[in-house]
Amino acid sequence: MNKKRKMKTKFILALAVAAACLLAGGRYVLSEDAPLHLWPGMVPPESHKVDESKPLRAQTRTFELAGRTFVIPIMYIDGHPKPGVHQDDMLLKVIWPDMRAIYELNNRQEYLQVHRKERRIGWILLEPAAIRPSFDVQIASRRQYLAKEEPAGRFDGLEKYLWYNGSPKSPELRSEMYLESDESGHITGTIECHVGPAVVVPGCSHRFIDRDLLYQINYRMGPFFPQWREQKSRAIEFINRMELTTPR
Repeated sequence: MNKKRKMKTKFILALAVAAACLLAGGRYVLSEDAPLHLWPGMVPPESHKVDESKPLRAQTRTFELAGRTFVIPIMYIDGHPKPGVHQDDMLLKVIWPDMRAIYELNNRQEYLQVHRKERRIGWILLEPAAIRPSFDVQIASRRQYLAKEEPAGRFDGLEKYLWYNGSPKSPELRSEMYLESDESGHITGTIECHVGPAVVVPGCSHRFIDRDLLYQINYRMGPFFPQWREQKSRAIEFINRMELTTPR
């Protein structure tokens, strides 16, 4: 198999894995009438190690991330942690806005209501803030590749811009980018909401830093973005509650 074909195969497999993860959801809520079947070679996330016969919140793993130590119920962990305590990042799946895990839903019908109708399932990606450049640098870098950018005023304390991809001659709306800045004008957080003709259900990727951790939280735009401060606070409080040491 040549190099291009290998890359294409890996790309297709990655898409299949992502689709399976998104559509299948948790083993706990699907076990009534549709057991979870993994794609060949697919590694299940840490949450699939949950023993449903035992208390869900008592099944935990201890991790160190950005110099902070957390005890996390594995029912939330949607990624594949490295062996040991130290981690480079952590991906958690939650139900907005109550921050439950899908394993805590009562049945498949409740899962379908939350997932397909209300679309309240989202993710929290955590990384050490020190490994990334400042938001100023990141936004400046991304702006170089835009076909077009339009200032669109302010919304609830955020600067709003319309970002377009394609070419300058035929730009296509890609996202609404909202920037949070401090008094010195430095960007302290970003919210990119994917919109445009091809987007059926607009969603937002909200990035900010708190206590040495870089957060990227994802949620549906309609019901959650207007209360972006509340979503930020919920995520921080959710993570802080799982910290092993008392915050300074």
